[in-house]
Amino acid sequence: MAAQFLRVVVNRAGRYALWPHAHPTPAGWADTHFIGSRLRCLAQIGELSRTRGVPATGPPAHPPAHLPVRLAAGASGRVAVADPTVQTLPGLLATVAAANPDAPAVVHEGHPTSFRDLDRRSGDLARLLAEHGVRPGDTVGLLLRGGADAVVGRLAALKSGAAYLPLPSGDGRGAARVGLGLVLAEPEWAGSARRHGVRVLPWRRRHGSGRALVRPVRADDPAYVLSGVTPLGGLLLAHRHLVLAARSGAIDGDPADAAAVPPGAVEAAVWGPLLRGDPLALGPEGATAPPAGALPGGDWQVLDDGLVPAAVGRLYVGAPWLARVVADSPLRSAGWLVPDPSDPGGHSVLVATAWRAVRAPDGRLRLLGPAA
Repeated sequence: MAAQFLRVVVNRAGRYALWPHAHPTPAGWADTHFIGSRLRCLAQIGELSRTRGVPATGPPAHPPAHLPVRLAAGASGRVAVADPTVQTLPGLLATVAAANPDAPAVVHEGHPTSFRDLDRRSGDLARLLAEHGVRPGDTVGLLLRGGADAVVGRLAALKSGAAYLPLPSGDGRGAARVGLGLVLAEPEWAGSARRHGVRVLPWRRRHGSGRALVRPVRADDPAYVLSGVTPLGGLLLAHRHLVLAARSGAIDGDPADAAAVPPGAVEAAVWGPLLRGDPLALGPEGATAPPAGALPGGDWQVLDDGLVPAAVGRLYVGAPWLARVVADSPLRSAGWLVPDPSDPGGHSVLVATAWRAVRAPDGRLRLLGPAA
């Protein structure tokens, strides 16, 4: 969103968001008549949340993560989870691996990695991360090539209790901006992060000593940092958010003609097949590249700086599971998620990607490159 005065709006559910002050209030939202800079508006949202009894941060009431979850094997042998909102990605994948350890989990350039190997390799790396000071609640940056290693790195960070943030190759600026404590990097890319004052662990397939990790991962623990266009450190998603996203379904094809897709918008495509017990087919080598193929179901929109639909503008994406993020942390999500101007009920929100796009007359999207 361009630098400008904003105003605070609220929907019928009592959730707050920021909106360009010079534009009409979006349908389904009410104006609070507070106008100011982004930081002042966020401070006002924090105050309004406290006075109205809405938690500014933290999860809403939901079943605690330690309650038993019913598991049932379908005809295909896959494991069905009754309530994914109380689960974690490592826990769910461990269940899948135990049910069929030799099944291919990741297939890259014709080379399969089984669920057993994915579990073993990510566990070894998680112990190595813990030995290098990674603690629950930290964020680990990933400067890894595509392929099985990129998936191993993601799962290892989650097993250590940390969230992960994929970084473009050679880009240490993103690590410094988000305030990462450690970057797991290919040895030849380690220097780019070090130059920006970030602690780096070059990964040469070393193993940890085997000491126990700090504690089991919980559903409310941070899992993934969605970085993008606002300088606030990223929208932090918990395990249950990422599980919901992974189980939200998929649409066929890419949102753009180009092979590249908006970073951060397709992490669910990494985890969705694995949670179903299906192999994850990866595309060509690339720095922490998401897989080619289906994207998580969502509503892709091109909006201008005033959040008005346009032929050319910034690419936004909405999905039903984002409502859970808004409910869990209304203050933090208000800095990242904006009202969906196409939703007359005021229930949906969108997240801005870091890409500009053009919508062709046939409705297809084509990426133009990173947004300014």
